[in-house]
Amino acid sequence: MSKSSIAFLGPFGTYSHEAAVRFSKTLNDNTEKVFIPISSIADCIGTLDEDKVQYAVVPLENSTNGSVIFTLDIIRERYHSRPSSTGSDSVSSLSSESEHEDIIPSYSAVAEVYVPIHHCLMTTGPSDLSQVKRVYSHPQVWGQCDIWFNKHMKGVEKIDTASTSQAAEFAAKDPSSAAIASLSASDVHSVPIVQANIENITDNTTRFLVFAKDEYYRTQPTGNDLTLLSFTIKNSVSGSLCEALEAFKQQNLNLCAISSRPSLIQPWNYLFYVEFGGHRDQENVVKVVKSLTETCLVVRVIGSFPRALPVNSNYN
Repeated sequence: MSKSSIAFLGPFGTYSHEAAVRFSKTLNDNTEKVFIPISSIADCIGTLDEDKVQYAVVPLENSTNGSVIFTLDIIRERYHSRPSSTGSDSVSSLSSESEHEDIIPSYSAVAEVYVPIHHCLMTTGPSDLSQVKRVYSHPQVWGQCDIWFNKHMKGVEKIDTASTSQAAEFAAKDPSSAAIASLSASDVHSVPIVQANIENITDNTTRFLVFAKDEYYRTQPTGNDLTLLSFTIKNSVSGSLCEALEAFKQQNLNLCAISSRPSLIQPWNYLFYVEFGGHRDQENVVKVVKSLTETCLVVRVIGSFPRALPVNSNYN
């Protein structure tokens, strides 16, 4: 039996683990699924660079907190190399020919996975919350539970952890503490839940991207796809961002999201991430990429994948 190795932001019991499991169910049922927990988002993507796995699952955004900046910056690092400085205007030193190549890494984004996020307060100590001295959780969680936390545990020390599962692990060893984590983490680390579903928004959801080596997995157009690409613009040219976005309208492509990060080319130059409806193999998408390469400094297609609707959502 062949194997499908899937790296995810570990340890076991995290929402990333759940996303990996959900994705695995879309693969060939005749393959053995091997889940490999990785300690960081960068190392998770790195397993693809090192040919250790076929797939890597990383968090992209949360419906409450927005983009996962760590992931956007790792994508920037992999798809946009930082040029060496050759003078005061490093942007102008970029080679338009060499920087207009499509994809640098040998992998692409091939799927999206939505995981409903239900946070639970758990502890091995007394259920009396006034006895809890500290609470462990992942940094993303605090903003998703602050209404309940400020009402019931205001003033209690908050300690960041690498994952919600690690938070449960720490709480399992410290009876004077608690953790905010998932039901799965409670089961994995045997930490009883004191209060379930403490998130601010009941349909709180995290969206994950799955990256795969091109030789293992290449998506085909389904008629209901999304494409993620990134580009940098010429700051010195008036209207350059507007011109780049206008290309999508001209090809009748619907923009779904746009975000930016520092490009690292030079201060105050930005890298833009754009998601839109369509597949990289569609004629109008090929045309828009060609148009962007003619007007932007650097263009990278991160990947195209079938659109997946969030669980229990009313999205169209």
